Amino acid sequence: MPGRPLNFKTLQWVVLFTGIGFYLPSIVLWWLRRKRQEEIFLSLPDALDLLVVCVESGLGLDAAMRKVTDEMGPHAKVICEELSLANFQLADGPPAPRSAA
Repeated sequence: MPGRPLNFKTLQWVVLFTGIGFYLPSIVLWWLRRKRQEEIFLSLPDALDLLVVCVESGLGLDAAMRKVTDEMGPHAKVICEELSLANFQLADGPPAPRSAA
């Protein structure tokens, strides 16, 4: 085998970097998910209040969701992204029934 022989110190580094490479993506995704959930949790009451006011004033659900995303866009980006995605899916409608061919 050409090169340096595998010693204990090299094996320690290999095990260390393997462990970091295995667990680091899960830790980073957990942290990003927690931050996103916290942002949604903190901005949800304001968004729901504005949504209720818009619906009670006579707007339809889709127009009220659009209004909420327009009004809250600058300071609550995460909840606005989710509401606009939900509004898009609502406008898209249910999937067409499959024919039994």
